[in-house]
Amino acid sequence: MNGTKHTPGPWRTCGLNVASDGERVVASCHADSPDSVVIRPTNTEECMANAQLIAVAPDLLAACEAALPSLSAHEQTGCDCPDSEAARMLRAAITKAKGI
Repeated sequence: MNGTKHTPGPWRTCGLNVASDGERVVASCHADSPDSVVIRPTNTEECMANAQLIAVAPDLLAACEAALPSLSAHEQTGCDCPDSEAARMLRAAITKAKGI
């Protein structure tokens, strides 16, 4: 994930917060913090689910980046198959995650 602007992973949930290994809060579901994203869910269960998804985001980005070369190579064979759509979706998700 070189060149990215986000707090490096891995991230983990800490109650209703998501923190980096350095204990920095990167997202909070319940309190304003100048260094974090604030999420205001309607209930604690939704907050915990949001925190879990946010915490795994660096891992998901790394998995997408690792999978893309395989799908792209398969795509080069000229097949019009679901792998082409999967590769397109991976490229879009990586671009969106990196803000580029």
